[in-house]
Amino acid sequence: MTEYVSAWWVLEIPKHWYARDDAECVTFVPDTNIGALQISAYKKGGEVTDEDLIEFSGDLSGCTEHKRLKIYEFSGFTVIYSEGETYWKRWWLRSGEIMIFATYNCDLKEANRHADEVESIISTLKEKK
Repeated sequence: MTEYVSAWWVLEIPKHWYARDDAECVTFVPDTNIGALQISAYKKGGEVTDEDLIEFSGDLSGCTEHKRLKIYEFSGFTVIYSEGETYWKRWWLRSGEIMIFATYNCDLKEANRHADEVESIISTLKEKK
């Protein structure tokens, strides 16, 4: 595993994944180039609440799975859905003033190919100290 350090958070990615800093997020892609995990972070001038996460997430009526979760200091929820031929998993997480928005998408028929690795990556997400 390789540690990726951003301004406000850190996580670990498998050695066969690579990171690319984009303008609004960081993109993590496996060497198969199937799927992409993107993470963006925002800092609020006060504590981020569950209500902030819900407001930011918008309409979730088409989601097939909605689950609350806690990852180290972060808490929030994740959803899964498909749109056309694309599989989506999204996370909205918060810790103190930091809000994380993460998405993973790939071709629908490849949805399970990197699912365990993506979960493993997200499970290492910590606030940068």
